[in-house]
Amino acid sequence: MSGELSHSPAEVIAQLMQTWDDAQVALGDPSVGPIYFSNEPSELDDVVTIYDSPTGQSDGRAMIDGELWEHWGIQARIRASEHKEGFLRAKRIRKFWSEGVYQAVVTMTDPAPDGSQYVVWAITKIGQILALGKQTPQTKRSIFTINATSPIRELIAPSG
Repeated sequence: MSGELSHSPAEVIAQLMQTWDDAQVALGDPSVGPIYFSNEPSELDDVVTIYDSPTGQSDGRAMIDGELWEHWGIQARIRASEHKEGFLRAKRIRKFWSEGVYQAVVTMTDPAPDGSQYVVWAITKIGQILALGKQTPQTKRSIFTINATSPIRELIAPSG
C-alpha cells in the first residue's frame, strides 16, 4: 500500500492540508497562513506544522513482489497565542483527519512543483489532542499535538 516515497509523509500531509478545498473549509481561518512541515518558524504565534513521527507501523508485505505496506507516522503540532484558539484548531484538524481524508490525491506544489502525486488513503489511529502547555520562557504560546498514521502511496514519481 505504501512502498517507497519521494517526499516525506509530513510533506505530503502538509501539502494535502494546504491545498485541498475540504481542508481549508474544515480548518477554518485562512489567516493562519501556510501549513509547514518538519521546520516550525519561530517568529509566528499561530502556526500548524506537520512532522514525521515514529508512531507508524509496518503492515506486512505483498506476497507477489514483496512491497512493504506501511502506515506512516505523522504528528500535527499546533501553536497558538490563545489556548482556546489552539485547542479549537487542533479539534478541527483532528475532525478533518478522521472525516475528510479518504483516497485524497495530492499533487506536490510546495516548495516547487515536481509532478509528484500521492494518494492518501486515509488518516488512521488518530490520537487524542495532547496539550503540552505554554512555550516558555520565550513566549506564552500554547502548544498542542496530535499523532496519527497514514497509508500513502506514490502515484507519479518526481520528474527529472
